[in-house]
Amino acid sequence: METSFTLFLKRVTSALLYIAVFLTPLFFLPFTVETIELNKYFLIYICVFLSFLAWISRGVILKTFVFKRTPLDIPLIVLWGVVLLTSIISQDRYVSFFGDFTLTSLNFLNVTAFVIFYFLLVQEVGHIKGVLNFIQTFFISGFVAALFFISRASGLWTATYGFL
Repeated sequence: METSFTLFLKRVTSALLYIAVFLTPLFFLPFTVETIELNKYFLIYICVFLSFLAWISRGVILKTFVFKRTPLDIPLIVLWGVVLLTSIISQDRYVSFFGDFTLTSLNFLNVTAFVIFYFLLVQEVGHIKGVLNFIQTFFISGFVAALFFISRASGLWTATYGFL
């Protein structure tokens, strides 16, 4: 039986997924070593982890888990297993599991976050209108990021901040 708290957890899960989709093209922190890519990965990690935690909590409270299946489930699980195996037998396990600051896209943590992100999208969307909403959110964010880039590159907008 759905309670107000489980509905809240469902909304939190969806909101965090939308936040990850919307903010990823726009997000950067000027005070880190790698100002663009690394910050986006951490944003995705945090949003996916909190969203997954809310989804799990909702299932525990309701005492039921409903899994929607897709044809991509098995290939993604196989990919995840292969990345896990190669990370375990790697010569440098730390880099294989967590990556380094120059190549953050090829590591076990990143693959795991994106597999969970895909899994949560499948569980939360459920219909073509939801998929289109996520795609629309991503395109709006990309459009805003493109406007920002064009305005900065053409000199139409100059900020007084040293990092922009």
